[in-house]
Amino acid sequence: MTKLRLKHFFSTNNLLDASSLQQTGPSYLPSAPLPQRRNPRPHIIPRILPQRQYPEPISPATRSRLHSLIPDLASAHPGLFELKPSHTEGKTADGLYAREDLKTPNSVVKETVGLAREIAHVHPAENSLHVWLSERDAKNVIEGGWGMRFPPVGGVPPGWIFVYAPRDDGEMDVVESIVKAAVGWVTGVRV
Repeated sequence: MTKLRLKHFFSTNNLLDASSLQQTGPSYLPSAPLPQRRNPRPHIIPRILPQRQYPEPISPATRSRLHSLIPDLASAHPGLFELKPSHTEGKTADGLYAREDLKTPNSVVKETVGLAREIAHVHPAENSLHVWLSERDAKNVIEGGWGMRFPPVGGVPPGWIFVYAPRDDGEMDVVESIVKAAVGWVTGVRV
């Protein structure tokens, strides 16, 4: 972990720069480009891992909606998803996973070991998320001000990104569309 932090500290790697992500390929977002997120971007905790933002005010209704999104998707589509502790989050949050016996995952998912079919998880303390999107959708999310790239780590695909916590129901609508785009990318099924 220390080597990773030092490598990132001395690199010129800008996690807000989406230029390395492909502009072509599949998109599962309902509208592209996404609306621009209202500024300012949240303050990010200055460490490489775990990737976090400083908590911002969020209404109880929006927080409830955010934290029920992953379990609600899992219970509504048991043939697509498993709900289990997120391996990428150190098993401290529920992760939404594509079922191992799923017949429709895209070939990138089948070949990527680093995420083990994980689609998304919400960070309970400050309400941000990590999601696995197509590179085209990840680029759109970053350029719209909704998130940032995950630090380059072996085995983690470039579409695995950090999404900022929604501050209200309007932002939650966009975050929900981002999570559903991740579902489409990983499973090949739109929900």
